[in-house]
Amino acid sequence: MAKNKSSEKTLYELLYLVSNKFSEDELPAITGKVEGAIAKEGGIIKYRETWGKKKLAYRIKLFTHGYYFLVVFELDGERLAILDRSIRMMSEILRHQALRTTEEALKRWIENKDKNLEEETGRQEKTEKTKELKEEKKTLDKKAKESATKEEKADTNEKAAKIEEKDEKSGDLDERLNKILEGTDLLK
Repeated sequence: MAKNKSSEKTLYELLYLVSNKFSEDELPAITGKVEGAIAKEGGIIKYRETWGKKKLAYRIKLFTHGYYFLVVFELDGERLAILDRSIRMMSEILRHQALRTTEEALKRWIENKDKNLEEETGRQEKTEKTKELKEEKKTLDKKAKESATKEEKADTNEKAAKIEEKDEKSGDLDERLNKILEGTDLLK
């Protein structure tokens, strides 16, 4: 008995890799193109996730890095081959693979994303607290330097006054020495 592709909607997950010759600003247009191809074939997107830029295990078309994307969608089984062909023709896509998946797998994807968002939020809060503490430390360090500078200025002013005093005394000595050397003050 031969397997026929069913015309009922089946849940698929598509993982595709975009070359890193594109900037992050260009990625939304590329993902829109892929999602447009899915919609054109009558697919309904249930979930999407961006995995970001990663190093490839081996070179693909001379690229060592790429952007990974995951899309979970419903599509008629008959239309999958057409979608596969249209994605294969996109020059921006280095590799792609569409696999049949289940509702349970979709639920796990969503739960994991929620969990990752919670962890990310916790990390952001910790980062913000760390930034606040660093700013507070900077202000305290600045205040300590300012107070140290004020004390140093007072010490410097005292030292300058002493130096001026010595200069005045040495000026008197210089005058007396000049008189002695001229010989006018020798007899006095």
